[in-house]
This record gives sequence, C-alpha cells and structure tokens, in this order.
Amino acid sequence: MGDHKVDQNGPMRVLVTGGTGLVGRAIEHVVKEEGGAREGEEWIFLSSKDANLIPSSGWLCSPAYEFLCF
Repeated sequence: MGDHKVDQNGPMRVLVTGGTGLVGRAIEHVVKEEGGAREGEEWIFLSSKDANLIPSSGWLCSPAYEFLCF
C-alpha cells in the first residue's frame, strides 16, 4: 500500500473499488447488513462510473485499506 500516511484523528477510510461487482457487493453486504464494520471506520464503495480508478500512487486521499474487486 505504499508510504501513505493515515490520519489517526479522523475515521479510518476503507475504499472498495469495484463496489458494484460480485465481490464488492458481497463486502458491502457484510459491512452494512451483518455488522462487519468496526467503530471508527468509513467504508466507501466505488465503481468505475464513480471515479477514475488510477493506481493508488496517484490518489489524493490515503485510505487505510484498499480492496480492488475487478
């Protein structure tokens, strides 16, 4: 995941690209419907229609984790 620094004061952001695909939807279901998220986490589900899915080295934000579900 590179040398990205995580803001320890804000929520831990978890970015799931491919969030509308089979695996992305399954992760979203577990997080939202089965209590899979922990306190202090902010889960973001994106598809290629929502964002340009360039390599993480070019991102302006630094999510704590990134799940690439293509």
